[in-house]
Amino acid sequence: MEMQKQIKIDTNAEVLLPPELSDEGTNFEAADSAKFEKNLSVEDKDVVSVDVDDNADEMPYLTRKQVMKIIKGIYEGDFMDREYLVHLLQEGKNMFGSIEKLYDVPIPSGTMSSEDSDDSGTKVTIVGDTHGQFDILLHIFQVNGWPSPQHIYIFNGDFMDKGKNSTENLVTLIVFKLYCPECIHITRGNHEIKSNLDMKVKGEVTERYDDEIYEYILDFIQEIPVAIIIGEKIFVMHAGINSPDLMYEDIKNITSQIEPIEGSLLDDLLWADPGDEDGIEDDPTRGWLFGPDVSKSFLERNGLDLMVRGHETVVGGNRMDHNGTVLTIWSAPHKEGEFGKGSYLNIDANLDW
Repeated sequence: MEMQKQIKIDTNAEVLLPPELSDEGTNFEAADSAKFEKNLSVEDKDVVSVDVDDNADEMPYLTRKQVMKIIKGIYEGDFMDREYLVHLLQEGKNMFGSIEKLYDVPIPSGTMSSEDSDDSGTKVTIVGDTHGQFDILLHIFQVNGWPSPQHIYIFNGDFMDKGKNSTENLVTLIVFKLYCPECIHITRGNHEIKSNLDMKVKGEVTERYDDEIYEYILDFIQEIPVAIIIGEKIFVMHAGINSPDLMYEDIKNITSQIEPIEGSLLDDLLWADPGDEDGIEDDPTRGWLFGPDVSKSFLERNGLDLMVRGHETVVGGNRMDHNGTVLTIWSAPHKEGEFGKGSYLNIDANLDW
């Protein structure tokens, strides 16, 4: 098995656009977090949008080129047009609201179209916490390939908060999801809840827009699914489980809540961590700890081989627990001024990684 990839950040490297996005072959500048801090201010910014018919009932068709131009615009410091952002958030909410809170993602097969082709091959990539680090999100796409029907990405929660560019991460994931629903999948993390978003993201959003946009974001966030199964064998959720008897249907039946009820299944899926001892233990700072016997029972009862999660800062970017059955992937190498390593996980058509 190939080990999961570590993210190596080179702030002098160019972030390359697919050929159809480059202007006469030129590339846009390096993904540098200092650049974002400097440029993403409220004053003197252009806006990015796609024409929307106010009388239209559905989202206008987005081409890959339009999606990438939106991403390029927000990378360069432009803000999403307010009304278009509302439209994106409403369409995203409707799309996620129609999906069960746990669903299957098959391994992609077939031949890439010319529009979506890249050199990444057929695979699924799981990205852990990115915490508002838009430079890291772009860097992963640069070195690992852009999303396509044959290269599926799963962003496993906590793509917002802590970093300076939660809005950029959010917009990028939404426009890709609306353009190509099978290319991008998102699970919800414990930083996609109101109490955490209120601490930093609310200020970021209201400085650029207003309180109403923040409410639209909260409405969108609560519809995000909480778990995904890849190829019927790999279980992906942000944090952990709270019972050895947990079954798929329990997760599918979770109702949407912007602030999870303490002690609920949703709460534990967003907060729990693997522990060293068997059973379920209460951790006063982190929530529940689930032991090796709990993960073993859950995986066996549901016919699964591996649990992939995020949630915890891991110095080396990844960590294996519970006799090789629980894998933590951490993708935010510079969280709140701390510098370390980040990883992402590539899974091929044979479910090897």
